[in-house]
Amino acid sequence: MRKILLVLLLCAISVSAVNFDVSIFPSERTIKANESAVFEIELSHNSPAEELFEVFSNDVTWDVQANKTLRVPANGVLKTVLSIRPLNLNSGAYNLPIIFKRAGAFEQVKKFI
Repeated sequence: MRKILLVLLLCAISVSAVNFDVSIFPSERTIKANESAVFEIELSHNSPAEELFEVFSNDVTWDVQANKTLRVPANGVLKTVLSIRPLNLNSGAYNLPIIFKRAGAFEQVKKFI
């Protein structure tokens, strides 16, 4: 029984050891009313297996979409485009939190644009 628990514990530790990083270029953009802003994103991780990621914002007044599925190859890097569109907002400066999360896990990275 102890051996089984030890194996499960080691599996849990190895799964949680996956690190990932996100870069967004540029970090600022001006968005006019009824338009979208486009950002380049670079997503990388250190897992020996392909990983799937999700992108979203907790702020429901913004539409956040990647132009393709965020599927990053093993120990690889994915470069793609992220579109941000305001939904019925007043003019002004906003600090928008964008959250990148590894699918099926709790790890996430929060970036502000």
